Amino acid sequence: MKELEGLYGKIRGRPRAAEETEMRRRKTEPAAEPQGHSYHISSVAKRYGIHPQTLRLYEREGLLKPSRSEGNTRLYSDDDLKQLEVILNLIRDLG
Repeated sequence: MKELEGLYGKIRGRPRAAEETEMRRRKTEPAAEPQGHSYHISSVAKRYGIHPQTLRLYEREGLLKPSRSEGNTRLYSDDDLKQLEVILNLIRDLG
């Protein structure tokens, strides 16, 4: 249960300097090739009834790690969607 509370606190928190550095480092790495289906941020947000900025927040906090296209567009895999469902269920269950 402590792990879930820590995860919940991380969702509600603010990015730390180390996390911001990690985000900058990832932007300079070559984009990974997604396996299977991939979805754009707008379609994922619409599917789950959340704002795209919420998905960006979860990425900043390290909860989601979508791959990127060569144009740096976020591409969410089926595994990313499963992780998002876990996050949304935790938020709904824990308030």
